[in-house]
Amino acid sequence: MEVERILSCFDKKSEKLQWEKNIDEIDLDTLKTILKPDKDEYLELIYKIDESNYSIFEKLLKVEFDFEKYIYEIGCFKIM
Repeated sequence: MEVERILSCFDKKSEKLQWEKNIDEIDLDTLKTILKPDKDEYLELIYKIDESNYSIFEKLLKVEFDFEKYIYEIGCFKIM
């Protein structure tokens, strides 16, 4: 079974999904260093991207963040 990690962008007002981006290009150890999970060895939970941790994702993924309008999250999904 495979997993993929996705960066999702949601509109703050409507909470509708605006876009998703597969971030499997970032290895798991790098993600753990950035997100600092507590007892979540495989990053299976959902992690919010905010002003405290977004800059490295901007550089690695070439994505611009707008925290006035959107909410950003990283989630893990199993592929069967």
